[in-house]
Amino acid sequence: MPWMKSVPISGPRLEQPTQVQDLCHQLQRQYRVNPMTCEADVLALLNDMYENDLLSLVQ
Repeated sequence: MPWMKSVPISGPRLEQPTQVQDLCHQLQRQYRVNPMTCEADVLALLNDMYENDLLSLVQ
């Protein structure tokens, strides 16, 4: 599943649907992480979670 930064996602631990880019920005504010590394890691994790039915795309 090719992820786009503007696709809202939802999962059991997210209180409300969240845009991928917003999730990356939150992580970058909380941790010292390179933006490109953060995005690549988040997208890889989300893809794995999606494939295991742990989150869904919100239309």
